[in-house]
Amino acid sequence: MFDTACRPRGIRSAPIGGLALLAALGLLAAGCEDGSTMSADRGPPDARSDVGSTDPAEDAALDAGDMLSMDGAPDMAADGALVADAAPDPAAAACPVIPSPRAPDGLRVAGCRLVRDGEAAVWPRVVVVSGDSLLRAAATPWHEPAHWADLARAGVDVVWMPVLWSGIEPAPGTYNGAYTARLCQSARQAGEAGLGVVLALTQHRFGPALGGHGMPEWVTPPGLSPIAVDDPRGPAHPSLSAAWRAFWDGDAPAALTAAWGRLIDACALEEAPGIIGISALGAPHGSADDRARFAALADGIERDAEARLGPLLRFEHGLWVDGALRWTERDGPDRIRVVPGWGPARWPGAATAARGWRSTERDAARLAGRPLWLVEVGGQGPDAMNGALSDAEAAGLVPAVWQDGFGSPYGLRDEDGRPAATWAPALSRPRPALLAGRILAWRADDAGLTLRWFADGSDQGLSRLDLAGRLPGEARLDGGPAVDWFTDYDPASGLLAVFVEGAVGVVELTVPFVEPMQSP
Repeated sequence: MFDTACRPRGIRSAPIGGLALLAALGLLAAGCEDGSTMSADRGPPDARSDVGSTDPAEDAALDAGDMLSMDGAPDMAADGALVADAAPDPAAAACPVIPSPRAPDGLRVAGCRLVRDGEAAVWPRVVVVSGDSLLRAAATPWHEPAHWADLARAGVDVVWMPVLWSGIEPAPGTYNGAYTARLCQSARQAGEAGLGVVLALTQHRFGPALGGHGMPEWVTPPGLSPIAVDDPRGPAHPSLSAAWRAFWDGDAPAALTAAWGRLIDACALEEAPGIIGISALGAPHGSADDRARFAALADGIERDAEARLGPLLRFEHGLWVDGALRWTERDGPDRIRVVPGWGPARWPGAATAARGWRSTERDAARLAGRPLWLVEVGGQGPDAMNGALSDAEAAGLVPAVWQDGFGSPYGLRDEDGRPAATWAPALSRPRPALLAGRILAWRADDAGLTLRWFADGSDQGLSRLDLAGRLPGEARLDGGPAVDWFTDYDPASGLLAVFVEGAVGVVELTVPFVEPMQSP
């Protein structure tokens, strides 16, 4: 390890606000809509009748653990120090850069990084807008413009907006115009607040008839047994095999394509420019052939959406099969891979213990060759929320926070739509705002932050860290004898600028905080 010298700039004091991030056991929440009963209409797509839904969530405990690296970078020891003799990983995936057709000022993919404007990587803040706010569970409010503005002011960049096929088409040929209108109106309002929107199919264990989420019950043959979350047969379960045979043998593929087309047409008419991404694939549990065929179906749906809405970010969901994470390969620009929130020990079930879970996520990351998101990460209460998000961040994954809902144990808001106790730990978090290279690992707590990245000279070596109101102490950079660097803190913006010159390789920055975050 080589300790470089720092040319310090002046650090002035700044107001402290927000809630302290606490080290504790984390909970990983995988919450999905369950295909509940909804009111439907056969009328025009602009109908506005109420729609009802419930919104259960599964949870599992995660233990706090040390920081783990990925992508063949040096390992991080338990005390946070670099292990200098860690060898490069020959199996680590390359990061091919496919030119993006998206506008330069929009979020887009460049190799394994997400970028906007220049070539510096961005670490977007993503929140899942839960189905209870879209399908309207009893006594919960809709998301209104003020709610989207709350998220934008909190620094959220992207909202992940679940889409239920059963919401669009609750019965064969019966379309719920109120549901599609509400989704598109929400997408427009979120975009007007400055948020990007990803429309994402909810898909897990086929559908509610088999104990999962996604496919409408009318698509599933009657008489099949539900699948337990820890059933060892996993994708080979006979009920799942029978459901997929019926799906492919019938009119379901054409019906799903038509349902998505109806939604995209409605959003195009709503003029919702905030839509920046689409995930029509979901996580289709099934055989390799079923997953490949469904991926091809999703590709067609997404191409049709791009023809109406312009170039979009597109998402691929991983799936644990026989203890390994499998990806459905899909080529093209602006692809992001979504790591499932369930470990390999149980299919798909609760996450494994923290170290095993994070190790598998790290292995997935080094083999991915694309940016990685972990969708639906949350916890019941501030400590659990902080623990779950910290584990995801430590593996270098972009967490999509579960959930911006109302009154749920996992919700960021109370029943009246005001910020709940989990709001600050989820959204008032330090993060790399811009990074001149590829992120490898990240950790932040009350004591300070540690960031490791592969510096590649992009953006003239300039990175910016959002300290979320914390005051930085004297920084330290570990890299090599040829590294020249300095930091500069701007109290007005709360950003710490980090300039690294002459470094091409793995570097690690450690910044202590002068004093912890205080509650408002």
